[in-house]
Amino acid sequence: MQPTIIVEESDFEHVIEYRCLAHVFNLVGASITKHYSVKKYMDKLIDFIDLVSRNKPLATAIAEAGGGMIIRPVPTRWFSTCAAINSVLRIKPMLSK
Repeated sequence: MQPTIIVEESDFEHVIEYRCLAHVFNLVGASITKHYSVKKYMDKLIDFIDLVSRNKPLATAIAEAGGGMIIRPVPTRWFSTCAAINSVLRIKPMLSK
């Protein structure tokens, strides 16, 4: 039996069935990040990531100090949003010195 998700009166009411739960998470995550209280912080996060990414010496110094690569979120993939937040949190101690 295939899993069925039925949602009434929402952004997802056109969705009747999903074969992959990852698609559900991506839609829910995209919906959450569009909400004003979250979107304003996501916009600031993306601006920060873009700023660091454009500054090649800073990005290189972060990578060499063990901060790894800073990930930019992709609106259609919820995991990339989580990965972007974690990548910035990972370098926070390096930036506060």
